Amino acid sequence: EPFATCKDPMARAGTLQGPVHVPRLSLVAALAFLLAGIAFPKWKEWWPSSGTGWWRDEFLRWSEPIDTFNYIKRVPWEYVSIETSHGRVIDSTIFENGAPIVITGSPIQSWDAMEKWNIEYFVRKIPYLFGVFVNRDNGVFIYHDKHAKDLIKHHLERGWRPTYQIENMTSETFFQSCIEEDYMDPKSFVYFSNSLENLRNLKHGSRYEERGLEQDIPSNTTKIFAVPPGFASERAQQERILWIGSTGVTNNVHFDAVHNFYAQIFGVKSFILFPPRSHRGLHLFPRSHPSWRHSRIPDINVEMSQFGKYFELSSQALRVTLAPGELLYLPPYYFHQVRAETCSISISFWTTSDEDELIQKATSLPVPFEHFWTTEQKLIAAAAFLSQLLKDFSETSQTNQKPEELLTTLLETRLRRNCNLELKHIKFHCTSEWLKSLRGKFEQYSQQIADAFAKLRSKGVAEMMILDFVEELATWAAKEPLMENNVYNVDDTVSDLLCWALSSCLPSMASE
Repeated sequence: EPFATCKDPMARAGTLQGPVHVPRLSLVAALAFLLAGIAFPKWKEWWPSSGTGWWRDEFLRWSEPIDTFNYIKRVPWEYVSIETSHGRVIDSTIFENGAPIVITGSPIQSWDAMEKWNIEYFVRKIPYLFGVFVNRDNGVFIYHDKHAKDLIKHHLERGWRPTYQIENMTSETFFQSCIEEDYMDPKSFVYFSNSLENLRNLKHGSRYEERGLEQDIPSNTTKIFAVPPGFASERAQQERILWIGSTGVTNNVHFDAVHNFYAQIFGVKSFILFPPRSHRGLHLFPRSHPSWRHSRIPDINVEMSQFGKYFELSSQALRVTLAPGELLYLPPYYFHQVRAETCSISISFWTTSDEDELIQKATSLPVPFEHFWTTEQKLIAAAAFLSQLLKDFSETSQTNQKPEELLTTLLETRLRRNCNLELKHIKFHCTSEWLKSLRGKFEQYSQQIADAFAKLRSKGVAEMMILDFVEELATWAAKEPLMENNVYNVDDTVSDLLCWALSSCLPSMASE
């Protein structure tokens, strides 16, 4: 049924996959909907069977997720696709809608992969796996960029520890964690991810096959899941990512800058989703951390359902469980936590969003800093300029966040610094004559950058990205003077700089 909700068997079994807090209003609405169905039993007869027309747009409008209901709509393929010379393809309406949606009855149900992809098939097809993520603790994986070696070294020295190791192993060893008798007390949690194109180029001894797993996926997926211009970046190409995970593997809350069509092939996976505006309460790692894009909260589901924390977040959460043959559309920058309820095989179809391109353009705009400034001048100028930028962004983007609230979000949830009581003794020179002479130049450059970020469709995405930009610019301003003095503790200096901006520069602007 179009409005069918997803029932989570793990929640009913009494595991950590418990229910999210649901406000009473949603219960009243659900009861009213049920009574309406009883009173009007023939409503299905009125539902059009065609996939075109005004009613489809109206249906999609009502398919937008409402926070208080805490579930994602399931919609038949024919309602979100249109007929073309290439067959039925995704309609652009779902990209305009900008909300996650589960699509049932899609073409993936007829793929060879649905019949072939299981444990035995993978052991035979890909006998050896390179780069397996292994967690021997609790199954929660918080991804980090292994290529950011300087950042990894820096944060290791400050007490941070990765949640997993990367190992090579046989497929048989990998899938040992999926054996039923090991489920209650697994020796390790493992998952593997790679693009189908990369797997095609791997040679597995005498079992090498030129097309590999690609032969089980139709070649027309680039057309079926095509993202139209205006929503995809100009040079975007579709990437197909394979995901294999043992039971209990959980990728903690994070976002990706891509349109993601997530096809469940084998096993069952559950998702908890949050809109981009939830970044304020998700306690993201800072931009200068190897786990950037991820939440510091290891398992948001446990925190919300078992310990009752993050009540405001729970009202924004959307939950869904994907069974084999179902397709989930995840918009760019939508936060999601994914858990394998059973041994699971999935494939994602990624297309880079146009928002990612807009962000790259915005962050490449020039800033009015001079290389010959002294260390003190650079820090003062950075604090003043970033204060001006947040002020312009708050006004231009019409966000409901004031500039001081945006800066507080960055300091308290990402950098974990509270400035309320720390800087009363510091006399910061935001009102100096030298700085006043730069005010006009600062305002010009600041407005250009604020306008670029304000073009993003989602205010939540715009807020996240402007805070990333602020943090990066503050890091740049603080890093060079520290390096000159052989001091490498950049984090504290960045926090100090932003605290100065919050306590001195923003108030001085407001008083002018």
